[in-house]
Amino acid sequence: MPESLPQLDELLGKLMSVRGSDLHLKVGSPPAYRIDGALHLSNLPKLKPEDTEAFAKQIMPERVRDEFEAISEADFAYGIPSLGRFRVNCFVQRGSVNIVMRAVSNASKNFDELGLPPIVESLC
Repeated sequence: MPESLPQLDELLGKLMSVRGSDLHLKVGSPPAYRIDGALHLSNLPKLKPEDTEAFAKQIMPERVRDEFEAISEADFAYGIPSLGRFRVNCFVQRGSVNIVMRAVSNASKNFDELGLPPIVESLC
């Protein structure tokens, strides 16, 4: 992995600091953050196949590696004790490994944070 790319845990830390929901690691594009539904590209270098492969090897549990090799896709969880948990989807697209990581919140949202119409609250 080039020295100019941060470690995966640093990318996830940035995701959390910008209150993003997803980290997208796609070959040919810089790492991207989904914030309020919109995808925002970082100012980092474009990812190469060896970058995403290294990230996948770093976090993919042994128990799903055979599945990934067989069907070119795997879903699993990744956690960082000081940061949180993430749902991970690794997949092969156009011959390259790509990764999407979604932050899993430990806290429940209150009704206002859900963004639902007020009438829905009366149903509860």
